[in-house]
Amino acid sequence: MAVPREETARARLLDEAIGQLLRGEEPSLGEDDELSDLLEVARLRYRLSRYLRHVAAARQQAVWGQVRFRLGLDAGSGPAGGF
Repeated sequence: MAVPREETARARLLDEAIGQLLRGEEPSLGEDDELSDLLEVARLRYRLSRYLRHVAAARQQAVWGQVRFRLGLDAGSGPAGGF
């Protein structure tokens, strides 16, 4: 089943806009409300993934701090991360 040309063009526009978003650029889709809504969902998911990546890195650092403390490698600093 063939995809209509208009849908293919819109998919390419959305693909490019998401690519711009991932490169740190601010994409614009003009007057296409449906694609703008889809891009906003992508933008929110991207921001959430960046935040969760930051939280995971902080948590990992806290866990390793506690491991070092329990092994006696950081004897003077106390457990990290408030455990």
